[in-house]
Amino acid sequence: MFSVHQHWDPLKVVAVGRCYPPHFFNYIQNEKTRGVFHRIAEETEEDYQKLISVLEKFNVKVVRTDITDNPEDYKTTSGVMRYPPMVPRDYTAMIGNKFFMPGDNFGKNIDIEEEIAFIIKNSSLRMNELSDFHKDLLHYVYDLTFPGRPVSPTTQQMLLKTLNKKRGKFQKEPLVIRKLMQLIDNEDLRNVVLQGHTNTIGKTTKYIHDDKTYPWGSIGNYVKENSGNEIIYDQYITTANTIRFGKDLFFGLNNIVTKLNEKNFVKKWKKLFPDYNIHTLSHAGHNDGVFCAVKPGLILTYKPDDLYKDTFPGWEIVTLEGEGWDKVMPFLEKKGKSKGRYWVPDAGDDFYDYVNEWMDDWVTYVEETVFDVNMFVIDQNNVIVNGVNKKVFDAFERHGITPHIVNFRHRYFWDGGLHCITSDISREGEQKSIETLNV
Repeated sequence: MFSVHQHWDPLKVVAVGRCYPPHFFNYIQNEKTRGVFHRIAEETEEDYQKLISVLEKFNVKVVRTDITDNPEDYKTTSGVMRYPPMVPRDYTAMIGNKFFMPGDNFGKNIDIEEEIAFIIKNSSLRMNELSDFHKDLLHYVYDLTFPGRPVSPTTQQMLLKTLNKKRGKFQKEPLVIRKLMQLIDNEDLRNVVLQGHTNTIGKTTKYIHDDKTYPWGSIGNYVKENSGNEIIYDQYITTANTIRFGKDLFFGLNNIVTKLNEKNFVKKWKKLFPDYNIHTLSHAGHNDGVFCAVKPGLILTYKPDDLYKDTFPGWEIVTLEGEGWDKVMPFLEKKGKSKGRYWVPDAGDDFYDYVNEWMDDWVTYVEETVFDVNMFVIDQNNVIVNGVNKKVFDAFERHGITPHIVNFRHRYFWDGGLHCITSDISREGEQKSIETLNV
């Protein structure tokens, strides 16, 4: 049986993401824009292959996400390409010996009215009692924050424009969510939105296992065929927001909805993991873009938190705040063009215009992450990093850690680092407690 108890234990099996091949972008009419996408696709797969070669040197079994060879399989009804299956960390998770995968909502385009009807099914509200604004608002909040939401590249933009006209302009997603939640003046409606994020945690839902476009099927099939692990098709558990310290699990509350509904989340997690101690963390973005507990005794972070000192007494805490941005000054210069969400050097205005119009949901605010902490641990003595960082490397030397450099060149376009594009499926080692880990 596969298991992962601590993320620094020796790695045995890992899932690695996959970008679309270059020919998937042949439909783009503008030659220069098409050429940039071709280059991004080629270089991304080159970097994946370098990552895989490092992993295989340590005898790690690598399982890739799957895609067909037909780009039409991955277009929405509006003809826009879906985001490629690059980040298994966001969708698959081995916690202890339970393996989590996306449920039946993944990749589906569900009618708006159908979605709303589903959410308020058990509410005292009725469809005819909802104003048009409430309908738009509910769907927008749901679409933004519901894990595994249907991917519709134009829906969010359309709804945001509608809401902007009615309630003012909001610039960043967390602020949007916060403002919109404040605007829900009906208590029943607010409760429906909040409860919608906890009512299926830990439940095995129906799923699209045999769908040829279901990218996580290859990972799930490998687990099924090579282990006796329970597989739970659940959208609410991601290892990007789950820190595994043996018997202690730290779950991230990274948006206003999860923070407002913290008690219900904790209750559900305790039911799902009765033998674990459950803790919550409040960080902007995914936890793995905020800090990394590299091994017992060492934490790297760009946003110090009392949690580290209180929970891990005696551990060295290395702060990298600001380090990452020294390396991306060109990104800062082009921040206005990309709306502060992605960076491709020398791409040109046509490329930025295309992404902003047609690939709007592919990228998020990259300021949530300093990719120097988004590293991938092979074992306590070997860590894969994106590049040279003196502060990181000095800490590694003090702790007997060898860095292995894999430059994931387009991380600021995909908004994903080395930890994001991997998902550890099996590691050696027994479950421990924080008390036994503390130095």
